[in-house]
This record gives sequence, structure tokens and C-alpha cells, in this order.
Amino acid sequence: MNAIEEELNNLKKITTNKIDDNKIEKKKIFNLIKNEVDEFDQISYLLSNEKKIANELKNELNFITDNQVLIQNILSELNFETIIALIREIDKANFNPIIVLTKDPYVSFKRKIQNTKINIENITFIDTISKSFMKNNIEKNVYYVDSLQNLTQLQIVCTKIINENQKSQFIFDSIDVLELFHSDEIIIKFFYSFTRLMNSKNKNCYYLLNNHKLVSKINQFFDKLTVIEKI
Repeated sequence: MNAIEEELNNLKKITTNKIDDNKIEKKKIFNLIKNEVDEFDQISYLLSNEKKIANELKNELNFITDNQVLIQNILSELNFETIIALIREIDKANFNPIIVLTKDPYVSFKRKIQNTKINIENITFIDTISKSFMKNNIEKNVYYVDSLQNLTQLQIVCTKIINENQKSQFIFDSIDVLELFHSDEIIIKFFYSFTRLMNSKNKNCYYLLNNHKLVSKINQFFDKLTVIEKI
């Protein structure tokens, strides 16, 4: 090997070492930034409405034994954080969340939940809205009900999911919406029937609402009422 080839090889080694050093340094910087972002996210979570709601729910509820639970948010803007807190707690209890969407169609809720780092593939959705006004894509974890006017169909879909998934727990994102479609008599009959179904299958279900007047009409069918005051 002549002197020029030897010098070229030395330069290659130096360049390679520098590239390796740069990769190591970049990785160190990346990990440092990631740790700082994770720490910031953790602090943000601890100070968030979701964390405060989660603490209140954990103090009030047993996610194993409390079956039919009404959750009244005094402020409707806390509904989404309440749903997210419920999803996390259900998941921690080794159950699968089933969300009955009565306010947001699946595509809208999916966009909202993307910022929460929750894996939606672990959630089953029952969309009671979209089918009446848009074409829906077939997705394995989404069921579509014609509309909230068809409560029988909703109950049939829930029964199907229960039979297929023994580890399911249900969340209604809002039961206030039922008053737009049905009389008090039909709403009362529905919850009488639906809570009996859930209890017969030993399934927990969490029903969110804001209207205190509706609570007084249907409270007798539920095991517990939890009221989330202003956070």
C-alpha cells in the first residue's frame, strides 16, 4: 500500500469516527429532548382537568363492582375529559371500553382523541349519528346505528358486542341527547330495559349527562350518581 492509499484510508477512518460520534451525539440530544417533552407532558397531565376528574372518579367509583353509573357534569365542556379519564381507568382495570357516541360522530371523536395518546384500536365505538347523513367506511371497531330514534337497534348492537367481548365496559358520551328524539315515557322505558340488560350480563356502564332534570326522571335505574362540580 503506497503512502497516498494509506493516507486515504486514515481519512476514511477519521471521517467514519466523526460520523459515528455525530450519530451518538444526535441520539443523546434526541433522548434529552424526548425526556424533557415526556416530563413536560407528565406535569401538564398532573395539572389537567382530566387528571382532576380521574382522581374524583377513582374516589367515587369502583371500576369492578359499580355497575350502572350516572355521571353528571355541571359543565358540559368537561364531558370529553371525563370520557378520556373513564377510558384510561377502564383500561387499567383490564376491560375494553365501548363508547356509545350520541353527540359526536366517529370521525369527529377520532380527531379529538388523537391528541390524547390513547390507542383507539383498543376501543369499540357505536356511532348513532353518522349513518343518517353520511356514507361510512367499514372499520372493524365501529358499529353504526341508524339513529337514536332506533333504540331497539342500539340495544341489539350492544347485546352483540357483549356476547362477543366478555371484558367490555360501556360509556355513553351523552344521554341528554335522547330528549331531542323521545318522550319521557320512552326514555324511562329504555333505561329500565337497558340497565336490566347490562346488569343481567354483569356489565358496567357509565352514562354522562348534564341535565339535572333528566337525573330525577331516571335515577331509580342506576346504582350510583356521581356529580362532577366545577374543576
